[in-house]
Amino acid sequence: MFDTLCGLGQTETRWVYPGQSHAGVILPSAPSMLDWMDDRFSGAPDAGEIVPADAQVETCGLATAVVAPSYTG
Repeated sequence: MFDTLCGLGQTETRWVYPGQSHAGVILPSAPSMLDWMDDRFSGAPDAGEIVPADAQVETCGLATAVVAPSYTG
């Protein structure tokens, strides 16, 4: 999916856990996922991009910050 979206010009970021399969990333990524979900449900602001210590980041597309469009009414 990542390669397909990148090929279409989409801006994407993913975490890659070296040596893990698609299902194999669940256990090593669980603490980061649960922390992120706890923060969202508690109303804490999104801290921006975080990367777990044992993950590598892969990106494609524009290397600029994503800005949410403002509501004009």
